[in-house]
Amino acid sequence: MKAVEKKINDDGIALQCRIFTEFPFPATYRKITWNYDNEKRPAREGYMPKWEKRINGRYIKILSDIEYGFPHGNDILIILFLIIELRRQNAGREIIFNTVNDFLRTFDYGCDEPNRKNAYKAFKRIFYSTWYYRDEAGNEYSFRIMDYCKLFPEDGIFRGPEYKNKIVLTEEFCAAVSLFPVPYKTAPVIALKQSPMALNLYLFLVYRTWVNWKKEKAEAFIPFFGDNGLQNQLSSEIGTVRKFRQSIQGWVEQIKGLWPDCPVYFKEETHLERPKGRRPRKYLDGLFLHCTSPDQLHVPPHWDKELRLAIEEGQQVALKAAQTPTEKQAKVIRSGGSTDDVARLDAGTMTKAEATKIVG
Repeated sequence: MKAVEKKINDDGIALQCRIFTEFPFPATYRKITWNYDNEKRPAREGYMPKWEKRINGRYIKILSDIEYGFPHGNDILIILFLIIELRRQNAGREIIFNTVNDFLRTFDYGCDEPNRKNAYKAFKRIFYSTWYYRDEAGNEYSFRIMDYCKLFPEDGIFRGPEYKNKIVLTEEFCAAVSLFPVPYKTAPVIALKQSPMALNLYLFLVYRTWVNWKKEKAEAFIPFFGDNGLQNQLSSEIGTVRKFRQSIQGWVEQIKGLWPDCPVYFKEETHLERPKGRRPRKYLDGLFLHCTSPDQLHVPPHWDKELRLAIEEGQQVALKAAQTPTEKQAKVIRSGGSTDDVARLDAGTMTKAEATKIVG
């Protein structure tokens, strides 16, 4: 999507889900050709419908629709937008916005036709995908992001309440956000939106520095390569070792330009046998991270408070969703229920359990 030139002065704090921080979307997607055996039909070209990854005993798999493919690149901005609106609107799991332009403006994209089409496709990729996640303790989670998605992407012009876009998030996704919240700043996300890999690395480092400060209390080494390396962590498609090393140095420079106190650094060689006159090189097999002050955190120093409030809010949303009749139940009650039932439904006093008894 094409960005617009705009001075970034928003330093607001938003929430990200740790699942997507630890397992960021791949930067690209692949098309494949499907051959139909024993049938006289031509081969069909579509998007790869599955993506999976394992890191440190954790596992994630995304199953998607062949027409849209799995989420990739800047599709993470859709997730961030939904979480932002979930907290801002505070209307349970339901999110309503005028046009796709609202999403584009949130992250300073131009509201032109190509951007609207790309955003519409990104919403669809998220809608048609299912996540399967296993954490380091062996707990397994399965969830989709949306239960319902209604979009009007044609021209980006708001034509009235009946044309408003509506998304209903799943209870499982809301629970995942409340269980695994990670605060971040919105301004760097806007600045890095044109570089998905740099954006993925930024969101990862925001969380990783907090872990280093709160738990490790010592210098940590993050390798570039291997099963637990950054190349695997970030789902990088860069194949050559040298190019990945060069790229990650560029991404770190971008991040430090937005986060000067970022406690991530490279080390120089310390070999005593270095040929005379040769300049010391960077230690190019990984990053070093050592957070020695809360001022180096990107969301200092009240992260614990943010996390606690986020978890409490997520629990309240989940509780409210569990007590509220579903849309299907409400439709049945309004069409055939008693006057008293309809009145209580409209007043918001009917619980989900009561609706289940009525509808069956």
